[in-house]
This record gives sequence, structure tokens and C-alpha cells, in this order.
Amino acid sequence: MDEDLLMLLKNKAIPNSENREYCKRNLHPVLKLGSATVYKAGPINFDIYDADQPDIKIFMQPQDTYIPLHYCDQVEIKIPLAGSCDVQTVNESLHLKPGNLMVCGRHMIHQTNHVDDHALVLNLLISNSLFSLNELDTIWNQQSQVSNELYRLLTDSNPHDNNYILFNFHHYQDIIGTVMKIVRCHRKMGVEAFQMMHLWIMMLLVQLVNDCAKSKSTVKTNRSAPGSLLTILLYIERHYATVTLGSMAMHLRVNPNYLSSYLKNHTGLSFIKLLHLQRINVAARYLTQTKLPIDQIAYRVGYEDPSYFYKVFHNLLKMSPNQYRIRHRNRRAMPTH
Repeated sequence: MDEDLLMLLKNKAIPNSENREYCKRNLHPVLKLGSATVYKAGPINFDIYDADQPDIKIFMQPQDTYIPLHYCDQVEIKIPLAGSCDVQTVNESLHLKPGNLMVCGRHMIHQTNHVDDHALVLNLLISNSLFSLNELDTIWNQQSQVSNELYRLLTDSNPHDNNYILFNFHHYQDIIGTVMKIVRCHRKMGVEAFQMMHLWIMMLLVQLVNDCAKSKSTVKTNRSAPGSLLTILLYIERHYATVTLGSMAMHLRVNPNYLSSYLKNHTGLSFIKLLHLQRINVAARYLTQTKLPIDQIAYRVGYEDPSYFYKVFHNLLKMSPNQYRIRHRNRRAMPTH
């Protein structure tokens, strides 16, 4: 690690007086969690180099200053360069030390406590407007649970979800090397420096994903599922005619392969089997409650090829749609639509 840069960062730590003044002006109470008040943080107006870059802010965690539970509108990356600190979330306390890197989602409620006397904790605040859709797709397309979680943190706008990823690296120096490049670019300022810093931040995110895939680095996250199973099944129930695995994964902000595995592990059935079951269930109601032609029913429930509909129907119910209609027909007069 660059010792000169490390010393410079240490000297750039926010003075306690300035930090107290910031808290007084920019922390606004918004809700109660038990007896604790949660504050929303206003715009960060301090930066290690006073850089006027609203999409990226870098500052050192202040020591010996109480900052209450709060959240902000940016993704926050906490990087302990020396010493340690504790991050308190709504329901747990996380100990950070060199070798760790924590990515806090937008609106994550937290506070940083017990910053020891020798600690150097770098905070990188990133606006969600920094990344283009193509850049977000680059992360999404890494196709791993880590990339999936990281994508969700960068795009999620749900308030107070308390989402984070805590990395524990075995090869930390490579990550720190990239972080130092970000700091150096930030120090230079200017349009070209900003573009380079943007590039290095993107490289850092990809590096986080790749390091976890290739090494024994461990990851802790407080969200391991793409929402409740009930939420997923209800989505299939409501959108059976048009839903695909890809479209549902995009809606839930998860990787399609991960979603497929999640469904298989929790239901014993594949996505396509669950979809067929829902479509045939609806088709059966049409057959018994309407006089609609079978080909039209097939189209309504999502099958463009009637012959494929006949095949799926027979495989699941062991009879043809027409046989089912005759056997279960309601003897009352049936509407035509």
C-alpha cells in the first residue's frame, strides 16, 4: 500500500467539529425503530479533496464522533485500510477490519461505531446515476449470486431494506490497489480524472465479483433469496400468459439461473413446470366455464401453438382438453366469453 497516500488520507479525516456541524445541519429525523430515531442524511458536503463531483464522494470515517442510525440516497462502500470499526444495522453488528469491504445499499439504515484510534476507514459514496445501463448489465451478466446481489444494491430503490454485502478477502492487496487508483484519480479532479475514476470504480465492482468466484474469499449478505416464495408464485399466477424466466428475473432483480435454482430447491419443480401447471389450471377453468374454442383458450393462457397446448394438457391431466370439457362441463348455460 502507498504509505505516503495512506498518511495523506489520515490527515484528511473529517475534523470532529466539522462532522458535528454536518450532523446538526443535515441529519433529519424520519422514523422510529423502537426507542431509536432514524435520520435521513442530506447531501454530503465534505470530501477528502473538496471535489465538486455529486456522483462520487470520498471521505474518511471520523473518529470519536457519535453519528446516529441514518440512511442516505447513495450506495456506500466502506473500506478499512487500518484498524477496525463496527457497523450497526437494524438487527446486527458487523465488525470491519482490513481484509473486509462492505457495500451498503441505498437507504440501508446503519451507523458506524467504535472507530479505534488507529483506524483508517475510507468511505466511497456512489450515486445510482453514475452507472449506465450497459455498465449495470456488465455486472448482471457475471451470473453469480454475488453479482446478482451487487446488481440489486446498485439499482434497488426500496426504502429501508437494510441490504448489504460484506466481503472478506484472502487477497486484499489487489482490491486495495484498485481503491488507491480511485483515490488518486479523485485527487487530480477534472473531467478526464473523473472519467478515469468512474472506470476504476467499475473495475472495482467487477473485481469484487471475480475475486469471489476465483478465490476462497467469503461473502456475507442479509438477503439470500429473491423475495419470498409466495411473492414469486403469485407473480407467475398473475402473469402466466406472458411471463418468462428472464422477464421474471428482471422484475425481481435476480440472475435467471439463480432464480431457476431457487425455485427448484424450494418447490421441487422447475420454472417451466410451475408455469405449465398455472396455465393448464386456468385453461381447465375456461373449458368448464365457457364455450370458447380450445385453440382460443390455448392462446389466452400463453400457448401460441395449439398442438403444444394439447400435448402439455394431456401430459398433466392424462386426457385431452375436449375430454376434460365433456367430463367436467357445467350443465348450466355457459357464456361465450
